[in-house]
Order: sequence, then structure tokens, then C-alpha cells
Amino acid sequence: MPMLIILLFYIHDLVRIKRYYSQTEFVAQQMVNIIQNISQNRENKRITTNDLKHAMTLAYQTIYPGTTMFWQEQGLYFVNNPHPIIYYVKGNDGGTATTVWGKTLWTGDYRAVSPTKIRTGTETTTHDASLINMGTDLQPSQIYPTLKIQPGEVKIIVEAFIFFKTGLKDINGKSGYTPREVFGCHLVSPKLWQNENGRLADDKTRGAFFNSVVIFTPKPGLFDETPPE
Repeated sequence: MPMLIILLFYIHDLVRIKRYYSQTEFVAQQMVNIIQNISQNRENKRITTNDLKHAMTLAYQTIYPGTTMFWQEQGLYFVNNPHPIIYYVKGNDGGTATTVWGKTLWTGDYRAVSPTKIRTGTETTTHDASLINMGTDLQPSQIYPTLKIQPGEVKIIVEAFIFFKTGLKDINGKSGYTPREVFGCHLVSPKLWQNENGRLADDKTRGAFFNSVVIFTPKPGLFDETPPE
């Protein structure tokens, strides 16, 4: 009987982890759909940071229903937060590519209480929680293994993941949770991802979980080499 119980807990954890990966993949796909269409009725079709905030809010509803992704009272409802990154990649002559910029969005901050208050940042170096490597004149596979890009071509990469660090608090101000507790597992601890090229890769108290990536060619006018404002 004890072995059966352990087996059931183990199966439960594997199913739960697989579901999280499925959810972040769906989130990334939904963000792509929203980004491709959100500005099409405007004369200036350029995507703004505000567009990305609303795209994130809508897409992550399958993981964070209602307002649960935002800061509440003294902390976060699920003690973790959505943290997508959008990258602009340009193909160079000679078969290389450059990650020109990355735009990060997250809600793990007491100021992030609504869609318009979502925190953002612009990345020019590799983010420690990301699967994507930033740099100039890299082989496309160095940026991301499945990236294919032609000279002069532009690709947008949407990476969706869940961010957690041990210092995050719940809505009552309690902290000190483990990834296993936060993600509802009994025996298996979900895998923490940290990019060794990132600036905070040595900090083992923080990182990404369930990273999913979608690469697409943006419609004309949505992006350029200047990050959204």
C-alpha cells in the first residue's frame, strides 16, 4: 500500500508538470495571435508596450484566472508570476543572426496591480530565466535550437514561462515556499531553468519554470529595431 500511494503521487506530479508545459505553450501561441491582430485596425500598426501588457493579461488567463496574476494585499495569489519575454531577431548576411532586443513583462512587484501597471524592461543581454541567447552575429541555433532565419528577415520570438523565487510572498505576506509546494506537487520538484549566460545565473533562489517558445514572422509595421514604448 505505501508503494502504491507513492506511485500515485508520482503520477499525479508528472501529469501536473506536463499540464503546466501545455499551458505555457498555449499562452505563447495566444500571445502571438493577439500581437499579430491587436493593432490591425489602427493607422499606426506599431505594437506598443501597452499592447504587450494586454496581450500578456489575456493569454495568461488560463493559468491565472481573473486578477490572480497581479499583486494582491501583501503578495501574490499563487506565489509565482507570469513573465513572458518578446524578442526581435534579425537575419544577417553570412547566415548569422542578431537578437536586437528583448522585452520583458512581469507582475512579481507590489506596483503591478492591474494590466496597465505590469512591470516591463528592455533586455540587450541574455536573461537568466530565458531559453533564448542574446548576441550579435550568432548562428541561429545558438539563439534558439529551432530558429531558422534568412538574411534580412525578421523573426519575433515569444517565450512564455512562470517565474518563481524563494522570496516571493503569498497574499498574507508569508514567504519561504519551495517550487514543489508552489506548483502543487507531492514528490517531484519541477525543474528550475537558469541560463548560464544570464547576468543572475549564480542566484539559485530564482528562475523560470515550464518555458515554452513560439517563433513567428510579424505582420508588416508591427515591430522595428527600436523596442516598443
